[in-house]
Amino acid sequence: MPVEKLPIRITVLHEGRLIGVVSAITTDGMSVQSATEFPRGKHIELGLSVPGALRPLPINVLVLDHIPGDGFEAGFVDMNAETVAAIRIILGKIADAAAQTQTKSAAPSGKKKVLLVEDTAQIRNVYKGRLMLDGYEATAVESAMEAIKYLRDELPDLVLLDLVMPVMDGFKLLSIIRETPRTAEVPVIILSAKGASAEIEKAMNMGISGYLIKTSTSPVKLSQEIREFFAHRG
Repeated sequence: MPVEKLPIRITVLHEGRLIGVVSAITTDGMSVQSATEFPRGKHIELGLSVPGALRPLPINVLVLDHIPGDGFEAGFVDMNAETVAAIRIILGKIADAAAQTQTKSAAPSGKKKVLLVEDTAQIRNVYKGRLMLDGYEATAVESAMEAIKYLRDELPDLVLLDLVMPVMDGFKLLSIIRETPRTAEVPVIILSAKGASAEIEKAMNMGISGYLIKTSTSPVKLSQEIREFFAHRG
């Protein structure tokens, strides 16, 4: 699978050895294109090498997921004020580079709106970061109730919906979306850790546009799926 680059190249080091390239990053974590395998739940120290920096930025991470042949997602842990400030500087450099790139290219006809409904903060922020890097107008909420409030005022082009959430689960929210005339035709793609055939069939019968399993859907994979979805819709 080809590496999808950020506007600037951020390489990842482990024990002084280059192991990959960052494909998405937020203040909470990052996605790394790498052939190196780390088990889920492992704490490791990595180095981030950014153009113009005198030395790599040391950062502690928790491996959230690993997709063989793709890379891994990691959440930042044990962050001190200096590290947080450094990450924000990196994000600023990415934003500046992206803005310069955008001004050189043809202006888009309008950003697609994507609503992400996900109760786990690290997963929510990593996926939202990827969506924003892809040029979508991304909104991320942590509960079905927040999603309902958003949908009262906005009509997204796509909803990415988790199933397992407290108070109101994804199936109930999907039912409300389908039963509300204003949102009945809004496309919904399930993005869940649940992958039993009965759950997939139930969701399909409720008119979803796709079903993705979190454990096999990295931010890069999600990016590809969404791009293909919009390409097919025209």
